[in-house]
Amino acid sequence: MSDLDIATVKRPLDTNVEFSENNAKKLKVDQRIRIDSGIHETDVGISLFLSPELPGFRGQIKQRYTDFLVNEIDQEGNVVHLTDKGFKVPKKPQRSKEEAIAEKEAEAARREEFNVNPALREELVEMFGEEDVSKIESVYRMANKMETSKVFEDKSVRTKIHQLLRQAFNNELESVTTDTNTFKIARSSRNSRTNKQEKINQTKDSNGVENWGYGPSKDFIHFTLHKENKDTMEGVNVITKLLRVPSRVIRYAGTKDRRAVTCQRLSISKIGLDRLNALNRTLKGMIIGNYNFSDAGLNLGD
Repeated sequence: MSDLDIATVKRPLDTNVEFSENNAKKLKVDQRIRIDSGIHETDVGISLFLSPELPGFRGQIKQRYTDFLVNEIDQEGNVVHLTDKGFKVPKKPQRSKEEAIAEKEAEAARREEFNVNPALREELVEMFGEEDVSKIESVYRMANKMETSKVFEDKSVRTKIHQLLRQAFNNELESVTTDTNTFKIARSSRNSRTNKQEKINQTKDSNGVENWGYGPSKDFIHFTLHKENKDTMEGVNVITKLLRVPSRVIRYAGTKDRRAVTCQRLSISKIGLDRLNALNRTLKGMIIGNYNFSDAGLNLGD
């Protein structure tokens, strides 16, 4: 193809348009004005009006996530709102060094003076023998450990022994069955299950209601999640990560979109209320509260 042929193929230059830096800037400004002014009727195919004499008005379609408020409807038909942001755990009074020493000495004296109920001790001797019972009493007083010399093959007998030890020593001994069906026995720590009643008493409110006024513990805790600009799965993942538990322990009736401010109910199992409530110090863009205990968790569609 010759240079002449190539020239004829090219689009002819519009000689009426003057190209300059000013024109280029003007074009950008015109485009920006067009964008800022929003969508016009003609942009969506509207060319005629029923009442053209009436003045029009301008508005803005919702675009921020805070423009969208989504509140779940719970199983009782109520609109879910966050009205309770949890509770503050009172600080434990600090003991002085002298008080701690005095308490430790008093505890040691109490254990030294303790005597097992004669009838219960007789049952223990029948199970373990006098030598092992004396060792068990030493475990209670001195906080050492021991393993029984006798083997117990019958499961029902082992269950009875666990119960008998708890009863005889006021729930202050822990017993574990070994692989060879003997018993390892040790004194309970302050944080063990044997101090359950003490822990319950520590969580009672001014009215004597346990769990800081939310009532007796059950298998599930239901709570309200208020979140902004986060979808449900993201919120669940944040909560379970902070609690260091698998995400399956949290259940919910439905998911809520990210671009909104939402309130919904969730349920969680195998977590203490104090641990769950403490998350509000760490969560960002989310708040939890309105706790209540339940025997059942939530499921999709509830």
